[in-house]
Amino acid sequence: VKEVLRRSRTSCSTLQVALFYLHQIRQQIRNSVATAAIHRDEFLELEAALKLDQECSPLPDYPSPPASPTMQESRYAELLETQNSAMLCGRRMFLAALISSSKYLQDRNYSNRAWSKISGLPAVEININERMFLMLMDYQLFISAESFQLCEYILVIILSI
Repeated sequence: VKEVLRRSRTSCSTLQVALFYLHQIRQQIRNSVATAAIHRDEFLELEAALKLDQECSPLPDYPSPPASPTMQESRYAELLETQNSAMLCGRRMFLAALISSSKYLQDRNYSNRAWSKISGLPAVEININERMFLMLMDYQLFISAESFQLCEYILVIILSI
């Protein structure tokens, strides 16, 4: 976090807004983490079963059309998405909040390619994370003056402890 803030030369207000955004979606992130934890064992069992099926099934002598996914494979894909969600990574969510707040507050912004160089993540992943973050925020990035002042006050209290 410190390195990303240093490299991006993020202003204090941009950081405050990013933290406010993360505070806004904290419950959704907690729910996602809890869901991933609940289904972790099921995910690992399905992953092992599917790997075993692939190892045991003989290769056909002739090409065949691709089979439609089984219920087991569909469930695995669903759980894989849950387990690999960017919401489970604090670094990715922080970066998405920082990018969104920067784009909202600043007239001139870094491109996602520049954010990629700053953060070390691929630009495609930054795009996906930013979209996910904006969906979590329901694209409501506006903060009232009263809310911002309250957030600023809380941050001052936290930082003084």
